[in-house]
Amino acid sequence: HSVLRSNAERMGLLVSELRSSGIPTAIHVKASQDPTSRVLTNRRRLAVQRRSLPEAKTSFALGVVLGALGARALYLLECKVQLGQSKLARLWAGRHRRTGGASVGGAILQAGARGPAGLDSKAKAALELMNAAASAGVQEYAASGDFGALRRQASECRQELVDRVSEEITSGRADITAVSEYLVDSALARAARCVQGGRGVYEELWALDEGRASVSMVPHTSTGSFGQSHEELAQSVAFKDILIDEQHQGSNVPCRPLFTHVQPHVFSRSTTLTLLGVFNVFSNRARQGREMDEYNKDEESEIGNFLATVNRTPVMRRARAEAAKIEAQPFTDESWNNKLWSIWFELPSDGRRCGFEHVFVGEASVDALGRGVVGGLHNWFKFYLEEQRGAAKYLGQRYPGSVDKGASSSNPRFVSGSFTWDLDGRHLLKDVGGFFVGVSPEWQLAMATTAYFETQTEDAALARQWSRHAMFRNLGFVRTVKLGPHIYRLSLLRDTAGRITTFFAAQLGTWDRQARAELDEQRTKPELEQKLPALLVLHGFADEPELLSCASRIAAAGALSLREALLHLRQELRYDLEATVHEGDANTQAVLDDDFASVARELLRAYDAGKLSVEGWPAFLEDMQQRSGRSGRRLYQPFRLALTGKLKGHDLRELLRLFELLDAGAPWSEHLVPLRVRLTRLTAWLERQGDSCTT
Repeated sequence: HSVLRSNAERMGLLVSELRSSGIPTAIHVKASQDPTSRVLTNRRRLAVQRRSLPEAKTSFALGVVLGALGARALYLLECKVQLGQSKLARLWAGRHRRTGGASVGGAILQAGARGPAGLDSKAKAALELMNAAASAGVQEYAASGDFGALRRQASECRQELVDRVSEEITSGRADITAVSEYLVDSALARAARCVQGGRGVYEELWALDEGRASVSMVPHTSTGSFGQSHEELAQSVAFKDILIDEQHQGSNVPCRPLFTHVQPHVFSRSTTLTLLGVFNVFSNRARQGREMDEYNKDEESEIGNFLATVNRTPVMRRARAEAAKIEAQPFTDESWNNKLWSIWFELPSDGRRCGFEHVFVGEASVDALGRGVVGGLHNWFKFYLEEQRGAAKYLGQRYPGSVDKGASSSNPRFVSGSFTWDLDGRHLLKDVGGFFVGVSPEWQLAMATTAYFETQTEDAALARQWSRHAMFRNLGFVRTVKLGPHIYRLSLLRDTAGRITTFFAAQLGTWDRQARAELDEQRTKPELEQKLPALLVLHGFADEPELLSCASRIAAAGALSLREALLHLRQELRYDLEATVHEGDANTQAVLDDDFASVARELLRAYDAGKLSVEGWPAFLEDMQQRSGRSGRRLYQPFRLALTGKLKGHDLRELLRLFELLDAGAPWSEHLVPLRVRLTRLTAWLERQGDSCTT
């Protein structure tokens, strides 16, 4: 109100100034900017000002009156608002005097339903108790390694607060209308985050993660150090819920811990507390040597409690809805829990760990050289706890491949680096490991579960922009997603029984306004070939040097900007055989009528025999020329139509190599497919034309 009153007073003065200036003065100002204004004499200017003086006095008086009236009106309005607020305060106080005073439960309800203004001393005291309990739990865990101790401290405090709030509601002392309004606002806000146009399911899951903590990063100087102790830094740097210190590798100075500070209240959420219970399950099983045994009833109860808790969150409800959409049938509570259990917690018969233990807890593994390495451990909370008890040691950031390292290392939401982990007497190394920081466990579970349902078959994965993993083929899929301004690659692997074996992410770079503006800058062909690899990785291509080099050469041909190069590459990679045939172009029809089917069958036989490759392409063409008598366009155009679905385009031999390399990973879609899928579709088209053949 004081701001509005001040603005009204300024408005009155502004009106008086404008009206006091009048048209003559405005003419004078305009004329003073013109060389011809020099003909005006000082006497004429004084005459103009004297004629304007009476009008200026009247306008100034009018401005003062308007300003005073506006200020008075705002003052009266402010008084009424303050009176209304005082009446509401007296009504609230009266109600609580009648109920024996404000309880802690009532204070928490008031804080939730009425916003920060309702955060009274008792609600603040409850928060301080929770923080103290969580801090004590972390300290006890750091000394003993007992997840149960960490959970017990915060759970007892939280349960007491929940009981008090429940009693406040059931006793009738709570302001049900205020609480209901708060719940309605919360539900509408959640819905609004999902209905914004153009969002995919993963962006919706990101928006619905209500348990995500805020994260900031330690600022570093050009020398890579900040010259303060962690205690001084925690007090002097304006951090949020979590402060991380992502350092560069290569210096002789040992790296500091990754997590500089985590606010205790981050551990007090119900899903985090139940996650600690699951951590305790796997910790006890490892300590007792029961990793391969079936779960006992207590362990099943802990895991079931965790699933029941996360399933109540908005982000997991959205994942369940997406899974039902993909499966074309709804899930009951029982069938949904059973499905989550089977894909996350079911123990493989071959002695491997379940997917949840690998992703969230971590395990010991061995690489091809026989070295002990960290398997999994893609959960920030678990890494933080291991760092607290001195078992995990951060070795510095590492962003391999063709990613934008500058943009990646400046994003506090994701960490990629090397670390060691001492587990059960073994010193394990993680050469490159990454995880999101501050995200809730329900969000991580929802993301991976959605990815699982999207990739149950290769056709389903292809339709949802997943491509096969370069190393694991049908058991692994990758795709890129945009979360906020950053681009990530998601990787999901499963076993032959369909269970998740791992799910992890890698940051590729930033896709912000500056990155989009660079698309239209004119560049030479060498500049395009230099810039394109990192851009192709952002757009979903596998970070394989030969694939990126080949795709960049084809994309840059004839292009003047990055945008033109990307459009050119997409056009070259599209496979639209049926659409081209359906259009009925005269040139296309001429190729089809010239015994196209027999040439296509020869191409398929060469593929089956392993001769359809860049190395064997010249010999294959020579053999076809001798046996068919074709040459020139009659020889090349049928092959181009069969392989690309078009009659014109880039050099066919280089395209053939790119089609082969696409199997390493690319942003597949209905039209962008690798060589084997192209030939499968060619076979299907020939069969529909009445020419059966075997690939």
